[in-house]
Amino acid sequence: MLALCGWEVVEAATLAEALSRLDPPPDCVLLDLELPDGEGEDVLRRVRADGLPTRVVVNTGIGDPSRGGLVEDLHPDRLLRKPLDADGLRTIAEMKAPIRLASPRRVLPTAGSC
Repeated sequence: MLALCGWEVVEAATLAEALSRLDPPPDCVLLDLELPDGEGEDVLRRVRADGLPTRVVVNTGIGDPSRGGLVEDLHPDRLLRKPLDADGLRTIAEMKAPIRLASPRRVLPTAGSC
């Protein structure tokens, strides 16, 4: 659906892969918190620490309230609960990046997000 909305979708299946794809910074990251080699929060933490002009949408099914609080402290642009439905994808597709970097827009989904 994101590709149909004009987004260039680049996939990353692991934390290491997602971190390596932040240069150049994508317009948006669709982030799962549970990655095979680490925690998705590390991607959000890096985006915020480096001041990247990237929106981060966290998509999670994790019900642990303490972990949810940690994620919220990192200020994701959106927090969507799994399962991600068409309305959630539409929300992402309609987001405008804070800084227009290039066209087409890039979104980096991580494993389990879509």
